[in-house]
Amino acid sequence: MVTVSHVMTPRVVHIEAGTSAIDAAKLMTRHKIGSVFVKKNNQFIGIVTEPDIVRKVVGADRVPYYIPVEEIMSSPILGIDEQRPITEAADLMELQERRHRRHALRPGFAPPSLHRRVLRRKMHTMNWRTH
Repeated sequence: MVTVSHVMTPRVVHIEAGTSAIDAAKLMTRHKIGSVFVKKNNQFIGIVTEPDIVRKVVGADRVPYYIPVEEIMSSPILGIDEQRPITEAADLMELQERRHRRHALRPGFAPPSLHRRVLRRKMHTMNWRTH
């Protein structure tokens, strides 16, 4: 059985609460990623994605320098145990209608990322249904 741990990314990029949307976008660009976790008081409290910035800031004609990430982030962070089958992760993503990242959480650890495209690619190579 292929589990979430087989396809998740262990590197976590995060920003502190209070950071501007423009700084979040610059961090994503620098790391070539599409989302960053938001941390407050040493806890992950949400996630900001490229679509969050496009829809909630740019598309709403707001000035990204003055918008804190807490105003546009998704929260709470959805998680799935890293030992669960990747088919369950795909079902969870579809059920929640989230476009970007899902997160496998282990108690006491930072949340590794699982990207939908990586999951679908892995399932496709195994001839599994992805829709």
